[in-house]
Amino acid sequence: PRQMQNRSIILVISFFLFLSVTQGLHFFINEGDTRCFIEEVPKDTLILTKWKATLQPENQYQPRKTLSFVVTVTDPQEAVLIKKDVSSEGRIAFTSHEGGEYKVCIVTSGRYFGNSAQIKIEFNLDTGADAFDYDEIAQVEHLTDLQIELRRLNDKAFEIMKEQSYLKAREILARDESESVNGQVMWWSIAETIVLVASGVWQNFYLKNYFKQKKLV
Repeated sequence: PRQMQNRSIILVISFFLFLSVTQGLHFFINEGDTRCFIEEVPKDTLILTKWKATLQPENQYQPRKTLSFVVTVTDPQEAVLIKKDVSSEGRIAFTSHEGGEYKVCIVTSGRYFGNSAQIKIEFNLDTGADAFDYDEIAQVEHLTDLQIELRRLNDKAFEIMKEQSYLKAREILARDESESVNGQVMWWSIAETIVLVASGVWQNFYLKNYFKQKKLV
C-alpha cells in the first residue's frame, strides 16, 4: 500500500509537471541573419538558453567545418548583459536582476565563401524551475525519485507565486498610470471648460459695451 501510495503521488506530480514543460523549437536562418527571442520574467529568475546548429543539408561541403555565432542578451533597459562568441552547440545561463523583458539574439557569422548557406537551429529557452538540472541535483544531494519530484513541484509552485506577485505589481503600476492619465484628462477638461466659460462671459461683456457705444441698444 505504501508503494502504491508513493507511485500515485509521483503520477499526480508528474501530471502537473507535464502541463508546464517548456517545449523547444527549431528554425532555419541564413548566414549573416539575426533571430531574437523575448522572455518576460520576474526579478531573480534563472534563464537558460540552449542551442544546436547544423548546416542544411547536413552533408553540404563548406570551407569551414565549424559554425560560429554571436549570442547577445539585453535587459529590460536594453543594456547588453552578455555578448559572447559561441560555437554551433552550447548554452548560456543568467539570472534576471530586475523584472521585465529580456531579449536573447543569435547572430550568424556570415563568413563562409560563396553562396550563403542555410542553417538549422534547435533552440530552447527555459526559465525558473524549468531551467534547473534536477538530475544533477539528485546526484549531488542523493535524493530519491519521489524527493526530486517533490523538489521540482515545490520550485515550480514558488515560481508561480513569484510570477503572480510580479504580475500583481505590474497591474498596480498600470492602474496607477491609468489613474494618473485619467486625472490629467479630468483637469484638462475642467481647465478647458473654465476657459470656454470665461471666453463666453468676456465676449458677452465686450459686445454689450460695443452696442452701447454705437447706441444700438
